[in-house]
Amino acid sequence: MARQVASWSAQYLSDGVAGRHPSMDLLANWLPRHLPAADEVAIAHGDFRADNMIFHPSESRVLAVLDWELSTLGDPLADFAYHLMMFRMPSDILGGIAGRDLAALGLPDEAAYVDAYCRRTGRDGIPNLDFYILQHVPLRRDPAWHQGKSCARHGLQCRRACHGRTLCARGRAGLGAGAAVG
Repeated sequence: MARQVASWSAQYLSDGVAGRHPSMDLLANWLPRHLPAADEVAIAHGDFRADNMIFHPSESRVLAVLDWELSTLGDPLADFAYHLMMFRMPSDILGGIAGRDLAALGLPDEAAYVDAYCRRTGRDGIPNLDFYILQHVPLRRDPAWHQGKSCARHGLQCRRACHGRTLCARGRAGLGAGAAVG
């Protein structure tokens, strides 16, 4: 986890072309000081989210997980937190479900979802859940990668197509970051 945080922060901080965002600056300072004490290692998907799954048409179960090209050894809590972001993202961005009537959709709320994950994985809880959430999209991984890679090639045209929408990485960086680490 320390390596990932250092890599993403370096990409963001070294890119003078894309510009800076106060929320990203805050995270670049906050994350290294709040690294989890333990670093669990398992097979990590790398892009674990609901739209990379095939669900059974009439039962509450996953039939397959797709898109394994980013898989590696990593922290399973980082993978879970990436998936968990759907609860915090507005429904018009990245397939988020924040603000939706989850009960009407037959979905648990975030706390119940985390509890179910903990039961299934034999955990008593997830200390540092905020860290795992903040080091992921949209607050860290995509903007840091995007600004560090794409913006170097495209100058100030810092944009990425995402599910039919074009979003500015700096705009995505501000979603919740100030409230979480401020």
